[in-house]
Amino acid sequence: MTGQAVLGLVVALAIFVASPGPGVFAVIARALSHGFLASLSFIVGVILGDLSYLIFAILGLSAIATAFGQFFIIVKTIGAFYLIYLGVSSWRSAKDVQAHKTDAEEKKQGLLAGLLLTLGNPKVILFYLGFLPSFVDLNSLSLQTGLSIVFLVALVIMLVLGTYAFFAASLRGFFQKREARANLARVSGAVLVSLGLLVILKK
Repeated sequence: MTGQAVLGLVVALAIFVASPGPGVFAVIARALSHGFLASLSFIVGVILGDLSYLIFAILGLSAIATAFGQFFIIVKTIGAFYLIYLGVSSWRSAKDVQAHKTDAEEKKQGLLAGLLLTLGNPKVILFYLGFLPSFVDLNSLSLQTGLSIVFLVALVIMLVLGTYAFFAASLRGFFQKREARANLARVSGAVLVSLGLLVILKK
């Protein structure tokens, strides 16, 4: 890949990832309610979902990927209900906000939520199928170049969503009182539930 192609790839992906949507709002909500470190597992889940579809695009499996209409619907529905579950859990735990920790269970929940939300979004695979050929020749793609693209995609997603999470988590400092933290957990829970409902209702 040329330097120009790398720059174009990074800019296009950064704009796509940074665009407001369920993933961005879910990261913000999780960072607000659980903190920056807890939101990282969600971001890793998003990255794994993106890389799955990126590999589909690199390997030229577009026909298979685009034929998974029913798969997208099923995963999208599961992911939506899981977001609702996390939102309800956040709301119910508002009375015990001090108990929130970045433990193994929270990490698994965040990872699964990020993965399902991304896998249930057909726009992700369509994005990679649509823009990758503009920067690289997939027919003559070497292993080294393919791995470089995978690394760049993972890095850009982590940096963009990580920035959202960092600034959202920094706002937690303004909510030092227990009642304020409880209200913040309720708001974050409401956001997650709303996102889940939006994903279900969105065609």
